[in-house]
Amino acid sequence: MPRKTGSERIRAFKNRTRSGCGACRARKVKCDENRPKCARCISRGDTCEYDRIDLKWETEYLSTGRAFGREGLWSKDGLEGKLRQNSALRSCPHSPVDSGRHHSFIGIHHFIHTRSRDIRIDSHDGLYLAPLSTSDLLAPTVSLDSTSHHMSSSPTITESDPMLLRNPSSYQSLSYNESTLLEYYLMRICPLANTREHSTSPFTSLMMPVLASGSQNLATLSAMAFSARHRSLKSPQWSGMALSLKGKALAALRQSLGAGNPTPMTVSLQSPQIPLAMMFLCLYEIIDNCNNAWVLHLRASQDFLSRRKKLCEPVAVESDAERSQFLLAENFFAFQDAISRTACGNSSVFGLEYWQSPIRQKDAVGWLGQSTRVTEILFKTTELGRVKAKLPEDDFSAEADFLEKELASIAYDSSNVNDVLMWESAWLYQQCLLRDATPATPGIPETVDRILQYLFRSVRGSDRHSSALAFPLFIAAVELDPLKDDEMVFDDVNSSPTSGRRLVLDILHAISDACFFNNSRIGDVIRQVWAHRDLQSERRDESQRSKEALNDWNFYVRPYCTNLSLA
Repeated sequence: MPRKTGSERIRAFKNRTRSGCGACRARKVKCDENRPKCARCISRGDTCEYDRIDLKWETEYLSTGRAFGREGLWSKDGLEGKLRQNSALRSCPHSPVDSGRHHSFIGIHHFIHTRSRDIRIDSHDGLYLAPLSTSDLLAPTVSLDSTSHHMSSSPTITESDPMLLRNPSSYQSLSYNESTLLEYYLMRICPLANTREHSTSPFTSLMMPVLASGSQNLATLSAMAFSARHRSLKSPQWSGMALSLKGKALAALRQSLGAGNPTPMTVSLQSPQIPLAMMFLCLYEIIDNCNNAWVLHLRASQDFLSRRKKLCEPVAVESDAERSQFLLAENFFAFQDAISRTACGNSSVFGLEYWQSPIRQKDAVGWLGQSTRVTEILFKTTELGRVKAKLPEDDFSAEADFLEKELASIAYDSSNVNDVLMWESAWLYQQCLLRDATPATPGIPETVDRILQYLFRSVRGSDRHSSALAFPLFIAAVELDPLKDDEMVFDDVNSSPTSGRRLVLDILHAISDACFFNNSRIGDVIRQVWAHRDLQSERRDESQRSKEALNDWNFYVRPYCTNLSLA
């Protein structure tokens, strides 16, 4: 049979293109490529998507006996040889035998009622561990992050949480990364919010009913966004996902608040997910840049909660869990307002009536290690400092004496580091703001040294740190005397003498990814205050202070503390 000529071998015109929409390409028809929807999709009512990428997984092809791509076309063995090779690889031992090292295989059965001891030692993917020792067995925590760079996306497992409450496969409606973030929230974020032993974190007990559904509701999106941003402090590859989840959470929040939605405002005011979402988004902004964005969430939440109290009567069907969730968000924002204002001296968002309410007077727990009574005194101290210039000297002195006596009357547990730090730092703040104390005033250097020593022992003895450490660390750091920053000696054979400034920087570095406050922003403000003090000590000129008696705190510290979070 004669061969075809060149003109006869010309292929017929193709109706299919590679640049069409996904629906036309799937049906193998020509697409007119009109945007946003082509004519064929409009006529058929199909979803018209361009630039859609369909991923193909080699394991799916091999499991059904199909060749993956062009694999095997030029091989003599063909597909059968490839399958035999993969089968041989799967039958190989997962790790070599080594009597000096301990290896542990994780099977599917380990993910049913999973306990931390089941995944304590991981040798998957050829990871080998150092020889076991007694100190390894007594280690209080095991971090999968530190095992290898291959496991950098795994959450931290602690002995205080022996059972994983849920595992990623339980969240059927979420992607793998989103499920992993919820696990990170439970395993890492919640322990950071638990400042006392043998107690349950409020982020666990009150958020579990919300997260248990495993759906992308408002609170879950916000919690995942915060978890991703917190995780990105150590693993920057999570930054993109954190930003994406934040955008979704903000869009869902606007919709829940009625933006473009005919839902009545009274219905939105009954949803505890809205203030919870604001709380997580506020935490996101604090650890992100700690700028004006977190203050916007603070003011919006106060407006939301005040409207709820005015417009909505107590609902009989409201559960105790929902009331506790509203209270959780309110406590978070109120403590942020009271403690963070100590640095900048701005007007309050949550007024004095919040701290004088019967619920606050009976609150003996506080918020994340911060005493309710001490925080109330800090609130009153800041307000008194704001009106100092307007009050007669006798009235101001009487008010200051009353606040000092009120602070002295507080009985605290001397064995609890957080209680001691809050009391000592509150006294130091009162002396600086109300009594015009300076780093050289008698009693101030000794108090600063005690606070730094407590902070040193607290940070060294734990891998999770309370947000209550931010305020004591900040006030002690800015009140260090630049002319007498001598080396501090600790009562510990393992610690060497060091200067106060270096100790502050070491503490900030140690708690970089184990807290809820922005230690980078706090460190920047502290360095600015130190530089300001150094310049003034060299000039030895106090003429820049105004005649209205700008005290040491208002002159050196306050100008750098706009939108600084210390709670």
